[in-house]
Amino acid sequence: MLYEKNKTEKLSEELFKNPTSEYRGAPFWSWNDKLEKEECVRQSQIFKEMGFGGYHMHPRAGLATPYLGEEFNECVKACVDDAKKSGMLAWLYDEDRYPSGFAGGAVTKDGRLRRRGLIFTAKKRKENATFAPDGRQTGGAKLLATYAVRWLLGSCKGYKRLEKGKGGFGLRYYAYLVVDEPTDTFNQAGYVDALSKEALTAFADYTYGAYQKAVGEEFGKTIPAIFTDEPQMKISWPFKFYMFPLEAVIPWTDDFTETYQKTFGADILDTLPELFFDVNTPTLYQTRFNYHTHRTERFAEAFADNLGKRCEDLGIALTGHLMEEPSLYSQNRAVGETMRHYKNFGIPGIDLLCGRHEYTAAKQTESVVRQEGKEAMLCELYGVSRWVAEFGKFKEEGDWLACLGVTVRVPHLSYYSMRGEAKRDYPPSIFYQAPWYKKFKKLEDHFARLNTALTRGKAINDVAVIHPIESYFISYAGQKRSRKVQKQLEKNFFDLTDWLLFNGCDFDFLSEALLPMQRNDNPLAVGKCAYKTILVPGLLTMRRSTLDYLKSFRDAGGRVVFLGTAPDLMEGMPSADVKAFADQCDVIPFEKGAVCAAVADNRTVFVRSESKEEGYLSTIREDNGARWVFVTSPRGGFPFPHSVPVTNDQNVVKDNVRIGVKGNWTVTEYDTMSGEIRPISSTVESGVTYVRKVFYNNDSLLLHYEAAEAETQKTDVVSESRPVGKLSLTEKVSYTLDEPNVLFLDKAMWSVGGEFYKKADLDFATARARKKLGLPPYRSALQPWLRTPEKDKKQATARFVFNSDLAVPAHLALEYETYTLVVNGETVMAPADGYYVDKAFRTVPVQIQKGKNVIDITIPMGKYERFENCYLLGEFGVSLCGTTQRIVRLPEKLAFCDLTKQKLPFYSGKITYHTSFVSEGGKAEISLRYASALVTLAVNGEEKDVLFAPYAATFDTVKGENKLDIVAYAPRENAFGAVHIRRKYKRSDSPSWFNNKSVICRSKKYVIDRSGVLTAPIVSFIEK
Repeated sequence: MLYEKNKTEKLSEELFKNPTSEYRGAPFWSWNDKLEKEECVRQSQIFKEMGFGGYHMHPRAGLATPYLGEEFNECVKACVDDAKKSGMLAWLYDEDRYPSGFAGGAVTKDGRLRRRGLIFTAKKRKENATFAPDGRQTGGAKLLATYAVRWLLGSCKGYKRLEKGKGGFGLRYYAYLVVDEPTDTFNQAGYVDALSKEALTAFADYTYGAYQKAVGEEFGKTIPAIFTDEPQMKISWPFKFYMFPLEAVIPWTDDFTETYQKTFGADILDTLPELFFDVNTPTLYQTRFNYHTHRTERFAEAFADNLGKRCEDLGIALTGHLMEEPSLYSQNRAVGETMRHYKNFGIPGIDLLCGRHEYTAAKQTESVVRQEGKEAMLCELYGVSRWVAEFGKFKEEGDWLACLGVTVRVPHLSYYSMRGEAKRDYPPSIFYQAPWYKKFKKLEDHFARLNTALTRGKAINDVAVIHPIESYFISYAGQKRSRKVQKQLEKNFFDLTDWLLFNGCDFDFLSEALLPMQRNDNPLAVGKCAYKTILVPGLLTMRRSTLDYLKSFRDAGGRVVFLGTAPDLMEGMPSADVKAFADQCDVIPFEKGAVCAAVADNRTVFVRSESKEEGYLSTIREDNGARWVFVTSPRGGFPFPHSVPVTNDQNVVKDNVRIGVKGNWTVTEYDTMSGEIRPISSTVESGVTYVRKVFYNNDSLLLHYEAAEAETQKTDVVSESRPVGKLSLTEKVSYTLDEPNVLFLDKAMWSVGGEFYKKADLDFATARARKKLGLPPYRSALQPWLRTPEKDKKQATARFVFNSDLAVPAHLALEYETYTLVVNGETVMAPADGYYVDKAFRTVPVQIQKGKNVIDITIPMGKYERFENCYLLGEFGVSLCGTTQRIVRLPEKLAFCDLTKQKLPFYSGKITYHTSFVSEGGKAEISLRYASALVTLAVNGEEKDVLFAPYAATFDTVKGENKLDIVAYAPRENAFGAVHIRRKYKRSDSPSWFNNKSVICRSKKYVIDRSGVLTAPIVSFIEK
C-alpha cells in the first residue's frame, strides 16, 4: 500500500506540513549517456534537494550503457540503495525508451513476436513474407484476401470476397498481413505484437526477470511500481481521401481470424471491407462493433491484464499510461478503449504534455481508479513545453490534475546528461541544469501537502456517464458519412465533460466493457462506487449487458437520463429495446442548459465567481465524517489537441469567489504553499456553508469541513489592505550574473578537406559535410549501446568567425569527446577546467583577441556524428544584429526591460538586480512583471519568492533607505532551444524541431524569448 499513513482517523498536522516521500513527485530521470554509479548517486541526492520523493529510472535516447546489462543493473542497485537510505522511492521503467513491449529489441529480434497489421489497399503488393520453421510469419507481406468493390461517385455500392483464381466485377482491393520491419527506433528489431499474450509474456520474462534479479528484494518497499509507457497496437489509419480510397491500416495478429471466429461465429475476412467503407449491408455496424471490441479485448488480455497480474505476483504495481488517451479518435486508433485496460493496472495513469488540458483523459482514468478502488493515479506532465519554464504554469497544471484524481506526479524530464541527442529530447530538463532547480521544492511541498488530504477518504459524486467509445467504434471508417458522425460524437464527448466539471458536478464515466465485471449485489453500484443519476450521451449503440444494468439501476430508484436520441442499435445490430427503455426515462436535448438543469441536484460544490463564471474545477471527498474540498481555476482556451503557448503572460486576474458546500460546517483552510492551518470565516444560508476567497491566477484552495453543532451565522467577508503611496523604480541598476555571458556558436563555415564552404546553421552544415564525405544522412535513433565501433572515421571541421571589440579571456564549452581545437591559428591543448550548465559541456580556457576571431573545431565524423552547438563564455556583452553576433563590453547597468535587448541575448542563468528605495517604515508591497520561472525578492536581507500572481510580495521596511535585490532566472530556451523556428510554431521543442529544415517553419534570424524583469518594480506602501 502506497499511502499507509492514511489509515489514521485524521490527517496529522505534522504530516501535512512535512509530507513524506510517497506523497511527492517522482520525475522521469532520463538515463541518456554512459552511466556511472557515482554520478547516479550524486544526482539521486539532487532529487531530494528539489523536494521530490523519488524518481523513475528511465532509459532514453543517448543511453550508452547496455540496457539491463550488468553495468546498467549495478547503477539501478546503487540508486535503489541510495533511495532507501534517503527515505525516497525508486520507481522502475520497463523499456529502453518507448513504447513499452520490445525489451530494447531483445524480444522482438524474433520476428514471430513482432507487431502485425492488416493493410487494406487498392495496390497489389508483391508477396514477400518470410516464415519461421514453425510456419509463423516473421516479416514481409502475406495476402489474406482479395475483394471486388463496386464504386460509384465516391461511395461503395457493394463488395465481394473473391475466391483464389476467380474474378468479380469491381475495383480490386487486397488485404495483407504485414510484419513490422526492424528499425533503429526499436534497436534494429521492431515493436512487439501487442495482441499476442505470448509476446508480452516474453517481454515480462526478460524485463521483470532482470529487475527481480537485481533489486527484487526491494519490490513493494523502496520500489513501489514499474512504469509502462505508451503500449499500443498497430496504429489504425482509415482512408486518407474518401473520394480516392487507396490504403488503410488496422491492427491484426496471426490468429485474429481464429479468435474472432470463436467469439462471434463468423469469419471477419468475409466482411472486412465494412471496416473501411460505408456500405449499406445489414452487418455493417455489427462487423465494426465486433472487430473493435475484439481487438481491444485481445490487447487488454495480452498487455494490461497479463502484466498487471505479473506485477501483483511480484509485489509491485503496474503503472504508466497508454498511447493517445484523450479523444475518441486517438484512443480508438491506438488502444481501442482506454478504460478497459486500466482495470488491472495497480496505479493507472495518463500523460499530459505540451500544457494541454485533456480533461477527458484524466476523467476516464479517475473513473476506473474510483470504481476499482485503486489508491493512486499517476500523471506524466510538464514535458514537451520548451525551456521556457514558468512556476505558475507548473502549479496550474498540477492543480487541475489533482482535482481530477492525480496523486503521483511524474515531471518530464530530468536529464542525466545533455550530450548529443539527449539535449533535444523534449525539454525542459527539470533538474540541476535549470537555474531555478533549487526553488522547485516550493512547488513539490505544495503538491505533497495537497496529496496528504486528497488521498484520504472517498470522492463524493452521484453522476455517471456511459462512455461513448463503442458508438465511435461503429462510426470509424474513412468515408464522408462516417467522418461527420465521428465529428459529432467527439464534440459531444468534450462538451459534456466540460459542462459537468465546470458546473460543479463531478462524475465518472462507465465503461461498457468493464461494467459486467463491476456489477455487484447493489444495483446502484458500479464496483466500489454508487450513483444516483446516469447520463446516456447520444449513443449510437449499446451493449445488452449495459441495458440490463440500467434497467436494474432504475428499478432500484436510480435516475437514467438520455441526452438527445436513444440508440437504435444493440451491439451493432438493429434493436428497439433501448428506445423502449428510454421512453420510461427522462429524455432531454443534448444542450448545455438542459444537461446542467438535469444534474442540478447532484452538484457537490457550488462556486460563484465575479469574473470567471464556470471557470473553476472542484472536488470533494468524505473522510471519516469530515469533508475535504479542493478548488482551482485552470487557464482557459487550450483544450486537446492544442498546446498552451509558454509565454509567461502575466496579466493579473483577480476574482472574488464564493464556495458553497451543502450542510452546516466549521471550515478550516489548509494552506498548501506555506503549510499553515487556520480557520476561515464562513456563513450558512439555506443549508449551505459558504466561504469567500480572493483568487488570482494560479491560486487554488484546500478546505477542511467538520460538522458544526448548530447552524450559526458567521461572516465570510474578506478584508484587504489599501496602498497609501506608490513608487516606481525606473532607474538603471547594477547587477550580478551568476554565470558567464554567452556567445552562441551555432552557425559555421565547414570543411572536409581544406576548402571551407559558406556559413550555415550547424544542422545544414552537418548534412552538407556528410554528403561531401560520402556518408549517409545523420543517424541518431539507434541507441549508442548497440552501435558498432567504427574505424577510420573521416574528419570534418566547423569554423566559427566573429568580431570582438575587446581582448578578453574566455572559455569554450563543448560536448565533443574527441576533437581538435584551434583558436586564431593556435592549437589549444589546455585541459577542461569545469562545465557549463551540464557536465557534458566541458569548458576549455581560450583567449579572444580584439578584432576578428576564428575558432576551428575538427571532429571525427562517422555514422553517428554531427556538428553540435558550442558556447563561448566570458565577462563580455554580445551585440546581436540579425544573424551576426559581436563581442562588446557588458553594460555597466541594466534597465528593467528585456535582457535580450541589453547585450545578453543568449544568457540563460540567474541574474540579480541591485537597487534600493526610501520608505517611512511599515509594510511595503513590491510588484513586478518578469520573463522568468519565478523571481526572488530580498529587502534588507529578508528573502521571498514570487511564483505567480499577483506577482508581488510584502515586506517590513525601515525608515530611510531599504536595499532591494531581485533575482530572475533567465530561460535556457535562448541557449538550448530551437532558436531558428518561427515564433508561431514555437509551441514545443520536440527533437524534430531542432532539425526542421522547412522554409515555412525555419527562420534565418534568431527567434529568442524575452528574459529578466520586464517592467520597473512598483513599491506600494501599505496603510498601517
